[in-house]
Amino acid sequence: MQSQTSRSQRFATSPRGGNLLVSPSGQNSLVSLPGQNPLVSLPGQSPLVSLSGQSPLVSLPGKKASFPSWGLVAITLLGASLTGCPVWGDDGYDPCRSGRCSTVCSSTADCSPDELCDEGMCVPQTTCRTNGDCPTGAYCDAATSECTASSVCATDATCETNFWCDFRRTCVPHAAGDCRSNTDCSTTDLCIEDRCVATDTTCQLDRECPAGQACVNNECTGPCRDDSQCLAGDRCISSFCRPSTTCSNSASCDAGERCVTGRCLPDCATAPMCATGSSCAADEFCRPDWERTPFCSIDSDCNDGRVCRVGVCRTPCPAAPMTCMNIDAQFSGCAQEGADMLCVAPAEIPVCRVSADCPSGRDCVNGQCRARN
Repeated sequence: MQSQTSRSQRFATSPRGGNLLVSPSGQNSLVSLPGQNPLVSLPGQSPLVSLSGQSPLVSLPGKKASFPSWGLVAITLLGASLTGCPVWGDDGYDPCRSGRCSTVCSSTADCSPDELCDEGMCVPQTTCRTNGDCPTGAYCDAATSECTASSVCATDATCETNFWCDFRRTCVPHAAGDCRSNTDCSTTDLCIEDRCVATDTTCQLDRECPAGQACVNNECTGPCRDDSQCLAGDRCISSFCRPSTTCSNSASCDAGERCVTGRCLPDCATAPMCATGSSCAADEFCRPDWERTPFCSIDSDCNDGRVCRVGVCRTPCPAAPMTCMNIDAQFSGCAQEGADMLCVAPAEIPVCRVSADCPSGRDCVNGQCRARN
């Protein structure tokens, strides 16, 4: 007979379907057979055993219990016939789920990688929301929300058609428009928040982003000193909050988060309120806002003499750079952007549109190639 300690009770399991509870002191036990009344023991006494229609065996202080022949047989049969999980503990936890003994837990982190914490007990992971909910070698089937067996991998080449090797080294299916990096997208698209988006819809310069943010590799993001200043799924890298791998499975994420393509993201399927600066995306996970923020949509949204270009009010310079400086001293240049000649500050004359325009190890920040710290 094996035993495991759980909370304030010590439980023991028996070989075939009965229940056995051993109290903390190890002195008294409660035993029942299917269809029989539970057996009761008193403090300081030996266990009382009763079978249907029989008198219990009783021992009193200072006395030896009497064991008629049927009692010895009953006790022998009892030890050979009891099995299964322990009965409920005194704190309300039931360690038996569908005939299987489970571990008590307060969060999924208390369970093994292929289990979830469900109502205080570790249970096998079957239903899922994302591949990170499933153990290595399985993926989350979007049609059934079930973990489905797959194969482990080292590269995409070892996976079947329309599957690729994910962050867990598991072959998983992918849909059109999904991506892990820019190389998964066409030459006119960029990979942002796991989706291919048109480059010309992303930011290039800081002025296209909300106040206080910068355009880093075509995403509007905030400056930071450490990870605590970034939203879930981002880390502070080279003084800016950026997407970064933070998990290998959902068990390693905080409560309310799941491991999505290697990042712990809040699940907004049931709690649609996301933190300020993030939004509930199409996949129902809270993702940091990255889109540029337009300040205008038409020329009339701007002051007289200015035009609206890519959501920003700009000053035309049809004559010469001096025109710009007469309007604002910081605009010392006049550059062609598309069909327009527009006033620009020296820092606003871009040398890169995307990070691929920069040497290796550099990022495109505000249109300039900057080294990573």
